[in-house]
This record gives sequence, C-alpha cells and structure tokens, in this order.
Amino acid sequence: HLRIADEVILMDCRKTRTPQMDRFKALLVKIREAMLQNQRDMPKLCATIIKRLPKWCESSPKFPVMMWTQYVYEVQRFDRLVDDDFLQKASKYLHHLGEVIFISPATTDPITVLKPNWLGTNIFGPTMAPDNFPIPRRLR
Repeated sequence: HLRIADEVILMDCRKTRTPQMDRFKALLVKIREAMLQNQRDMPKLCATIIKRLPKWCESSPKFPVMMWTQYVYEVQRFDRLVDDDFLQKASKYLHHLGEVIFISPATTDPITVLKPNWLGTNIFGPTMAPDNFPIPRRLR
C-alpha cells in the first residue's frame, strides 16, 4: 500500500534539529501507530529476537550484519527446535515491521541486517550524498 500523509512538510534534509524534522518524525510515529493497530499479534520467536537484537549488535557495532549460519546459531541458542523455514518466515515478518533487513538472495544464504538505520545512515547515505554535502567525503 502507498500511504501518503495529508500534510506537506518542507525541510532541509541536511539540518536534523529543526521544527520541520520534529513534525516529520511525529508524523512517522503517528503513521506507524496506525499501522500497528491493524497488525496481528507478533509470534513469540519474533518478540524474543527483537529483545536480543541490541545484544547481538554489541559484538560488532560497526557492522551489525549476521550471515545466515551465525543468525541461525544465535536463534537456536534460545530455541533449539526452530527450523530454517520457520526462521526465514519469522525474519521476513520482522523485515516487514522494519526491525531488521532480511535479504534472501537466490544464489547465496540469507543475510540479516540487525540495524536497518545503520544501513541507510552509514552505508547508503554517505555513498549517495552529493559532493557539496557538508560532511567531507573522506569522513563519510
């Protein structure tokens, strides 16, 4: 679904501490809450994974990504009976909620990005920023 807000917010994306950015964040929270009201209950496995994400990120804060074998191992530490198929479905569920980014290429094992914000902020953002962006390219 394409969900469009009823208001237009003009802002400078280079300035994060502005009233317009605060309005934008509040609007995103409002949209998220409206979406969550219509969601079904979360599977217990997904809730447990969400609780463990911060701890898993601590082991590799500069690269919060898990390859499939490591991800399966970590999940099986608290749920030994989970199989690959069910874990993939649970990971897709978390992906749709925006809690993780679950990439399942056809030719290789899946990859799980534990911090979706990290991927946009630290990887795509600096790569796609224009040359006149206020942060020097070598620091991006």
